[in-house]
Amino acid sequence: MHNTPEEILEKYKVYAYGNDMVPLRMESKKDLVAYYPYLVTMMFSNKEDGGHIHLSQRSFIDIEEEERLDYKIKDLKKYYNKCKRKKEKFDKNKALERILFLGEPEPYEIELVNRVAELGDKATFENLHDSFHDRMRDEWYQLMLDNGWNKWTAYRWVYGWHRWALKMNEQKNIDKE
Repeated sequence: MHNTPEEILEKYKVYAYGNDMVPLRMESKKDLVAYYPYLVTMMFSNKEDGGHIHLSQRSFIDIEEEERLDYKIKDLKKYYNKCKRKKEKFDKNKALERILFLGEPEPYEIELVNRVAELGDKATFENLHDSFHDRMRDEWYQLMLDNGWNKWTAYRWVYGWHRWALKMNEQKNIDKE
């Protein structure tokens, strides 16, 4: 698909995943940028009502990050269960080596190891984020600001409700000082 934002607005109706009945309200480039990192799951056109674009439920940034975190936590749980079967101590340094690709560990990787060490198979990667995907979110957030989005609305859209709530709480504490 090699259409400009203007062409998309003119020629296509855009639908969110799971809602094939009502198209998203797309009136300007500002509306489109909120969906830039979403995957096109299906696209077609017909003579009666033009083109249709169906988007993924979540952004590619979120999907890819979740896949990476899921891979790492599953590997850590395999190591945890191996240690348990062999009645060996779960070695955090060895566990960290298993999930490192290059360089120094990121804070989220250390936290994953700590969670598995403490919770075993019940450990999750909830509310953890890696720096690569956060840089992608930062670029997306800036693009939204550059296209007229309110900073708090854009932040909530890009980073999610949980991180938005933390940021709002942080801002309240700064305002009190």
